Amino acid sequence: MKIMHACPVRCVTESLIVPIARRAEYGDADTLAFASLCAAYGAAGGLASANKLVFDGDSRLAIGTIARWIVERQLILVHWGGDYWLPRFQFAPTLVPHKEIAAPLSELRAVLDDWEIARWFSESNCWLGGRMPCAVILQAPGEVHNAARALRFASRA
Repeated sequence: MKIMHACPVRCVTESLIVPIARRAEYGDADTLAFASLCAAYGAAGGLASANKLVFDGDSRLAIGTIARWIVERQLILVHWGGDYWLPRFQFAPTLVPHKEIAAPLSELRAVLDDWEIARWFSESNCWLGGRMPCAVILQAPGEVHNAARALRFASRA
C-alpha cells in the first residue's frame, strides 16, 4: 500500500507539518501506521509531539512533568520519528491529562502495546455502539472503561 501524495500531510496541531507522505511512498510500515493514526485522530484534536507540548505555546509543560507521565505510562502515546506523539483529546486545555483516561488505559496496558492502545482509542467500538472511545471518553467514561475491560478479559481467555 502506498500513499501517493507528493506534499506533506498535515498532522497534529496548529503549525506543525509532518512530512510523512514521502516516506510512506516507500512502504515504511511505521510511517503508514502513523499516517493512519493522524487521520483517525484528526477530528479529536490530532496528535502533538511531546517536544511541541514542552516547548511551544503559553500552556507548555515542564519537561519533567511530561517525562514522568511518559515513564509512568499515564498517557496514550506512540513513538515515531524520534519523538513521542500524544493524542490531544486526552488533555484538558491546561494540558493536564483528563482523569477519565486512567481506568481504561490501565485495562489496556495489560494486553496491548502503545500502538495498539492508540488505535483502540481511535477506532469505532461495538461496546460503545460504534462510537470511538476518544470521542466519548469524557461523556461516558464508565462505558469506555467497560469496553476496555471487556477487551482485556477477552484477550486473556
